[in-house]
Amino acid sequence: MADITLKDISLQAYGLTERVRGLRKAYFDAMPEICTERPRLLTDFHNEHNLFRNDRISILEKARAYRYVLRNRPLRLWHKTGVMKMFTRL
Repeated sequence: MADITLKDISLQAYGLTERVRGLRKAYFDAMPEICTERPRLLTDFHNEHNLFRNDRISILEKARAYRYVLRNRPLRLWHKTGVMKMFTRL
């Protein structure tokens, strides 16, 4: 198989679009956060189904726990004009 090479592999000829530049800035300006919702929802699910008593949890129970988290966790959308929160249930 022949090697594929490029004469100039630099990206100097290309720039970032305004949208990508804004996303890049938002990514690097963001402060790290810790989400406490997911562990709380998982604990609630395990308590409701008495899973803390089990030595092992089946793959089906893990899938049900994941579904519970997705159904009960609010959806948050960020927009460049600020934070827009939208709460929904699946």
